[in-house]
Formats: sequence, C-alpha cells, structure tokens
Amino acid sequence: MTGEATVLYVDDDAAMSRVVARALGRHDDLRVETVGAAAEGVERLAIGGVDCVVSDYEMPDTDGIEFLEAIRAAGEDVPFVLYTARGSEAVAGRAIAAGVTDYLRKGEGLDHFRVLARRVHNAIETARSRRALEESEERFRAMVEGSRDAILLYRESVLYANDRACDLAGRDREALVGSEPWCFVHPDDRRRFERRVAARIAGEYLDPEFEFRVLTADGTVRELEATDRSIPVDGEPAGLVAARDVTTARRRQRELETQNRRLEEFAGVLSHDLRGPLNVVAGSLALARETGRDADFDRAAVGLDRMETLIADMLELSRHGSAVEETEPVELAAAADSVWAELGASGGTLGVEDGTVDAAPDRLHQLLANLLSNAVDHGGEAVRVTVGPLQSGGFYVEDDGHGVPPDERERVFRRGYTTADDGVGWGLVVVEHIATAHGWSVSLTEGADGGARFEFRPQLTGRTTPDGVRQA
Repeated sequence: MTGEATVLYVDDDAAMSRVVARALGRHDDLRVETVGAAAEGVERLAIGGVDCVVSDYEMPDTDGIEFLEAIRAAGEDVPFVLYTARGSEAVAGRAIAAGVTDYLRKGEGLDHFRVLARRVHNAIETARSRRALEESEERFRAMVEGSRDAILLYRESVLYANDRACDLAGRDREALVGSEPWCFVHPDDRRRFERRVAARIAGEYLDPEFEFRVLTADGTVRELEATDRSIPVDGEPAGLVAARDVTTARRRQRELETQNRRLEEFAGVLSHDLRGPLNVVAGSLALARETGRDADFDRAAVGLDRMETLIADMLELSRHGSAVEETEPVELAAAADSVWAELGASGGTLGVEDGTVDAAPDRLHQLLANLLSNAVDHGGEAVRVTVGPLQSGGFYVEDDGHGVPPDERERVFRRGYTTADDGVGWGLVVVEHIATAHGWSVSLTEGADGGARFEFRPQLTGRTTPDGVRQA
C-alpha cells in the first residue's frame, strides 16, 4: 500500500479496542483511532481523513450493519470491514446485502491479526484505486465534454457522443446513442465512412487521419478533419473518432487562394490598362513640348486622371472582390465619346447610337477603353467603330476591322490570348471580367462588315462575380 492510512476501529469493548489498535499499529503505514459507539464513529467520519472503518457487530445501541447503513446514508463511501465474534450465515448474508467491503470473524494470535491487517490493506488499496479511476474518468469525461472536437465511441451503433458531436448531428444524446455512426455523415461520404467503421471494429490497420463531411440538421455542409483508433470497451474492440470542424479554415484558405489569383490577375490588368493612358500622356507631353498648347497639357492631365482611377479601381477590386454593387443609367454615346477622346485616335471613326445602359460608370469606361483601343490597334487607321444599344437590352461594340476567326472566338477571353507581337493578352480578359461583374453575358460574333462584334446582354437574375458567386 502506498502512503499512510487512518483506520477507525469501533467497538464497545475497550480491552478489545486496545488489542486491535496495538496489532494494527505494528504496521508503519496504519494509524489506528478507536471509539466506543457507532454514534461516535459517525461523528468522527464527518470530520474526514478516515481511510477504513473496522467495526464490531454487536454494540449496545445498534449493530455493525445498522452502523454501516448510517454511514452510507451520511454519504460516506469509506471501506467498511465487519469484525465480529458472532459469525453466522444470517449475519454474513445481511452484511453482504448491506455492502460491507469485507467480513471477518474475531480471533486471536499474530496470524489472525496479520489476516485482519491484510484485509484492511486490501480494502484501502481497492478503495483508493477505485477512487483514482473515478477521478480519472471524471477528468476524461470533463475533457471530452468540453472538447471543441466531436467525439464518438461506436461499434455497429454509437455508444457515446459528446456535446459537440450532438450539435453537428443535430440530435440530442439520447437520439444519437444507438444510431448508426454514419447517420449524419454527408451522403457522398457515407459509404466510405461506413467501410472505415467496419475496418476499425475488425482491427484492421488504417491511417488514423482522414477527412469527411457532415450534413447538419439545417442542411449545412461542414468539413471535418478526423483521427480515429480502435480501443477495447468491455473487452470488445470499439472505434473512437475525434473530428474537428475545419469548414471556416478551409473557406478562408480558398478565399486566400482566390485572392492571390486575383492579385496576380490585377497586376497583369494594371500593366495592360495603364499602357493606354500612359501612351496618351507621353504623346500629349511630347506635343506640348513642341507647341506649348494648353489642349495638349489638358489631354495629358486627362490621361493621368484615368490612370489614377484605374489604380484606385483595381485596389478596390483586390480588397472587396469583383461584383458591381451600385449602378446608374449611363449614356452610351457620352461614355464612348469620352473613351475615344482619351485614345486620341487619328484616322479612325467612332459612330454612336443613342441609348443608356445600367452600369458602374468607371467600370463601363474601362470596358469600352479596352474594346475601342483593341479596334484601333488591330483595325488600322481607317477603322470604324460603332457603339449602340441592343433591342433586347444591353449594348454592342462593333468594328469593321479584320475580325476574329470563328475557331478562335472561344479563346479570345482567355488570359494571354493576343494576336499582336507586343500584346500581353489581358484586354478581353478585363472586358469579360467587368461584364460578368455587372451580370452581363458577353458574346463575340462577326460584324456587318466582317469585323468583330461584341454583344453584352443582362442575365435574367442577379450578378455573378468572376469567381462564380451568384449575387442577388
């Protein structure tokens, strides 16, 4: 036995009390206290610090079994050894029914008291082991119940589920215990989870780490990372799984990856879209050096303003995504004329038809700037560009240049597509990006004079970001 223990001996025979105290006291790890009545014993136990009670059976005010019942009624679970000179099957039966720890008839001699001491030691050791196990189980239960992980103990059905598992399953513990372990697993993952349960119970080797999804009571899909193992329960193998909800972390990871892709895209867009107004600024300043005219400086200032707007727009997109949230009616003719003036195209012709489009003005300006500059770059000095509304809603941009071969029209909106030796292949990516952000479809067909015709039509419901997120 580890550590010292206090034994309370209860007997109305003072001489016998001295003998027992002396015999047990020979053991260094036992400290013996004696009282002469059951009532005194109850009072002493209330103080605490007693590890075992050894009690006579026959006492004037009560008997040993009634004394034990009084102890238990007071909430004391201390080991109790009934030590009596009166031994009979009736007394033994009552003692066992009352829940005595041990039962021993009184005797004499060193061997007898060695037996008594051994019985006391065993009773104390058993009680301490049981108490330690209960405390360990209580700590484990508190840890499991307080865990943020969902924990299931199962065989063919659930044996135990903690609160977090019940929350994910959308069931209380009474409903979850006894059900199939995969009852709340996502249907697409259920068969795989079911096979894993069978393998765990069979004791097969498995990688302890795996992932699965659950379908909550409100229809939400949650992603879980889990570890499991096989443990013995009542001598039979069972599975224990601990699963952590990583839905939020996975979503943030995907958002970060999307943001990184978007930033990479925006870097390319900026380098492409800034080139147009930068050329305007450079050309205007070169003319201003020669002529000193205010008009040339004004054109350069407009180009600088456009560059500033582009940079601000791209920063805003990188922070808040791509969907257009606020629009207003914009005159197509005014928007197209503004872009054409910025381009400073010499020789080309812009034709506009009256009409309005519900758009974010700056984003529409950016879209038109890409299309009109493309038309000028690829159509030559004599190119004619027309911008106007569609009868069914939306608008078009058409030129009479060389057009795009039918087998290449699906590719023009891909990143890197270009037919120019010095092109970077971002212009039409930007166009589609802006159209999608407005909730417009964009299609490329052949114009009336063989050039390219881009048609933008509002989709039936909502807007979709370039990442595929539909917005109401």
